[in-house]
Amino acid sequence: MHELAATENLLRVVLDEAAKAKARKVTRISLQVGEWSSFVPDCIQFYLGIIAEGTPAEGASLEWETVPTRFECRECGATFGAGDGPIACPACAATRARLISGREFSIVSIEVDGEDPGST
Repeated sequence: MHELAATENLLRVVLDEAAKAKARKVTRISLQVGEWSSFVPDCIQFYLGIIAEGTPAEGASLEWETVPTRFECRECGATFGAGDGPIACPACAATRARLISGREFSIVSIEVDGEDPGST
């Protein structure tokens, strides 16, 4: 359900940027979504299809890149991905690690088309 609030915020930013560009229509929205962000891109696409109706973003395609989860070992500095088991450094077996990627939820680009004839 938190995807609805995130999608509302996403749409607000997209529409603000489209207005700044005096765009008539938003054609594509590209996102980065981290593996551990807890956002489900299919849900975001579903909500966007509903709440963007009647706006310049209606019908815009949504693309996303999944950002893999990565950790940095606090003991030896090695970086490694998340596995299926407990978090442990593959280089030194330490269990103290810092999350360095995988929680992203950001707009990478917004593609727009045409200039709104009503804009000045």
